[in-house]
Amino acid sequence: SNMYAERIKPIRTELELSVARLSKKINIPERTIVSYENEGRTPSLDFLAQLCKELHVNPEWFLFGEGEIFNKKSSENNQLNNCIEQIVLQILKKNQIIK
Repeated sequence: SNMYAERIKPIRTELELSVARLSKKINIPERTIVSYENEGRTPSLDFLAQLCKELHVNPEWFLFGEGEIFNKKSSENNQLNNCIEQIVLQILKKNQIIK
Protein backbone atom coordinates (compact mmCIF):
# COMPACT_ATOMS: atom_id res chain seq x y z
CA SER A 1 0.00 0.00 0.00
CA ASN A 2 0.97 3.61 -0.48
CA MET A 3 1.30 5.91 2.53
CA TYR A 4 0.06 8.92 0.53
CA ALA A 5 -2.99 7.01 -0.64
CA GLU A 6 -3.74 6.16 3.00
CA ARG A 7 -3.86 9.86 3.85
CA ILE A 8 -6.76 10.64 1.50
CA LYS A 9 -9.49 8.91 3.50
CA PRO A 10 -8.76 10.78 6.77
CA ILE A 11 -9.17 14.06 4.86
CA ARG A 12 -12.51 12.93 3.46
CA THR A 13 -13.61 11.66 6.88
CA GLU A 14 -12.70 14.92 8.63
CA LEU A 15 -14.58 16.98 6.04
CA GLU A 16 -17.42 14.45 5.71
CA LEU A 17 -16.94 14.25 1.95
CA SER A 18 -17.86 11.38 -0.32
CA VAL A 19 -15.49 10.60 -3.18
CA ALA A 20 -18.02 12.28 -5.50
CA ARG A 21 -18.08 15.49 -3.46
CA LEU A 22 -14.31 15.56 -3.10
CA SER A 23 -14.05 15.10 -6.86
CA LYS A 24 -16.28 18.13 -7.46
CA LYS A 25 -14.49 20.30 -4.91
CA ILE A 26 -10.98 19.73 -6.24
CA ASN A 27 -11.86 19.06 -9.88
CA ILE A 28 -10.14 15.66 -10.03
CA PRO A 29 -12.07 12.74 -11.57
CA GLU A 30 -13.75 10.32 -9.14
CA ARG A 31 -12.07 7.40 -10.86
CA THR A 32 -8.65 8.95 -10.21
CA ILE A 33 -9.38 9.47 -6.51
CA VAL A 34 -10.62 5.88 -6.22
CA SER A 35 -7.43 4.64 -7.87
CA TYR A 36 -5.38 6.54 -5.28
CA GLU A 37 -7.47 5.51 -2.30
CA ASN A 38 -8.22 1.89 -3.12
CA GLU A 39 -5.54 0.80 -5.54
CA GLY A 40 -2.60 2.54 -3.89
CA ARG A 41 -1.63 4.61 -6.92
CA THR A 42 0.68 7.47 -5.93
CA PRO A 43 -1.34 10.71 -5.99
CA SER A 44 -0.27 13.27 -8.58
CA LEU A 45 1.25 16.62 -7.71
CA ASP A 46 -1.84 18.26 -9.21
CA PHE A 47 -4.06 16.31 -6.82
CA LEU A 48 -1.94 17.37 -3.84
CA ALA A 49 -1.85 21.00 -4.98
CA GLN A 50 -5.65 21.02 -5.27
CA LEU A 51 -6.04 19.48 -1.80
CA CYS A 52 -3.81 22.19 -0.39
CA LYS A 53 -5.43 25.00 -2.32
CA GLU A 54 -9.11 24.09 -2.11
CA LEU A 55 -9.30 22.17 1.18
CA HIS A 56 -6.37 23.81 3.01
CA VAL A 57 -4.63 20.50 3.59
CA ASN A 58 -1.19 20.91 5.14
CA PRO A 59 1.32 19.59 2.55
CA GLU A 60 3.78 18.59 5.29
CA TRP A 61 1.12 16.38 6.87
CA PHE A 62 0.22 14.83 3.51
CA LEU A 63 3.84 14.13 2.55
CA PHE A 64 5.44 13.37 5.90
CA GLY A 65 2.62 12.86 8.39
CA GLU A 66 3.84 15.86 10.39
CA GLY A 67 1.72 18.57 12.01
CA GLU A 68 -2.00 19.12 11.62
CA ILE A 69 -4.05 17.72 8.72
CA PHE A 70 -5.31 21.21 7.86
CA ASN A 71 -3.71 24.62 7.60
CA LYS A 72 -6.06 26.75 9.66
CA LYS A 73 -4.73 30.07 8.38
CA SER A 74 -4.56 29.34 4.69
CA SER A 75 -8.20 30.19 3.99
CA GLU A 76 -7.38 33.83 4.70
CA ASN A 77 -4.02 33.72 3.04
CA ASN A 78 -4.29 33.64 -0.75
CA GLN A 79 -0.60 34.26 -1.14
CA LEU A 80 0.09 30.98 0.64
CA ASN A 81 -2.42 29.21 -1.59
CA ASN A 82 -0.73 30.60 -4.69
CA CYS A 83 2.70 29.35 -3.72
CA ILE A 84 1.61 25.97 -2.32
CA GLU A 85 2.32 24.30 -5.66
CA GLN A 86 5.85 25.66 -5.71
CA ILE A 87 6.47 24.63 -2.12
CA VAL A 88 5.17 21.13 -2.74
CA LEU A 89 7.27 20.82 -5.89
CA GLN A 90 10.41 21.79 -3.98
CA ILE A 91 9.63 19.35 -1.15
CA LEU A 92 9.09 16.53 -3.65
CA LYS A 93 12.34 17.35 -5.47
CA LYS A 94 14.30 17.65 -2.25
CA ASN A 95 13.09 14.23 -1.14
CA GLN A 96 13.72 12.82 -4.62
CA ILE A 97 10.12 11.71 -4.93
CA ILE A 98 10.22 13.31 -8.37
CA LYS A 99 13.24 14.24 -10.49
